[in-house]
Amino acid sequence: MRVLVTGAAGFIGSHLTRALAAAGHEVVALDIVPRAVSPEDAGHIEPVIVDVRDADAVANAMRGVEMVWHQAAMASVPASFDDPAACMAINSSGSANIFEQARLAGVKRIMMASTSAIYGDDPTPIKHERLTPRPQSPYAVSKLAMEHLADVYARQLGMEMVAFRYFNVYGPGQPEEGGYAAVMPAIRKAIRKGEPFKVFGDGEQTRSFIYVGDIVRANLLAAEVPVDPANGVVIANLASSGAISLNDLIDVFGEIIGTPVQVETHPEREGDIKHSAGDVTFAREYFDFEPQVDLRDGVRALLASLTSPSGAL
Repeated sequence: MRVLVTGAAGFIGSHLTRALAAAGHEVVALDIVPRAVSPEDAGHIEPVIVDVRDADAVANAMRGVEMVWHQAAMASVPASFDDPAACMAINSSGSANIFEQARLAGVKRIMMASTSAIYGDDPTPIKHERLTPRPQSPYAVSKLAMEHLADVYARQLGMEMVAFRYFNVYGPGQPEEGGYAAVMPAIRKAIRKGEPFKVFGDGEQTRSFIYVGDIVRANLLAAEVPVDPANGVVIANLASSGAISLNDLIDVFGEIIGTPVQVETHPEREGDIKHSAGDVTFAREYFDFEPQVDLRDGVRALLASLTSPSGAL
């Protein structure tokens, strides 16, 4: 099957692209950033440099595509406060363009990356999909807008739309450079450079971390499950089975490397959520998803990996 992945050169998108190619699919790997393709995947992956907001370029890339995995995004809460207009343009308007060009090309199903940030600081300890969204950042608002538009494309236009609310994804290939690096690669960078890791707040904020391999497996499983557009967009949490505080996570890194991780405390950042844990009951029942990678095993894999901005897909 000919499929298309947006954000294919990114952290999750690159893992997903390789998995789809390994499964025998012909993958159009769409990204604004050029990446090389490894020799073993050269016959299955077609890299295309495209901005998701460019209607003509996206339309050309969609030719012959049967299914889309939409992963492209400005995926940072702090960055969304720095440039909310760009965040909305990429995540909301860009998604609208992907949806419309896919519809015009006859694509039947779009699987998309949403976010647990949509729940905001809802006091419910374990977040489930039926909670009323309480977005606290432009990033969360942009993803919620994408979900609402996906619901319109499902109910009104008959497209099969599936939105995964990713919790904190981590694993090999996750970038540690830049001002908005995710927490796990940021800890790894601090360890590698012998510098203190910056903790914003008291470190008691909790998160559900999920290994990137589990995310990819969930995407592939859900692609095989029937979807009725009349019921609207399918929304599913993807998270681990529990949550861990930042302080405890830092201790896990210290245990694995055999020495405590140095920390440096800073004030809380705007838009940061205190507690975020996900209920995956729906994903378990709907497409038989169960996270498989233990946190410590995943951290070991992250520590053992090397990240290169010019790495191959």
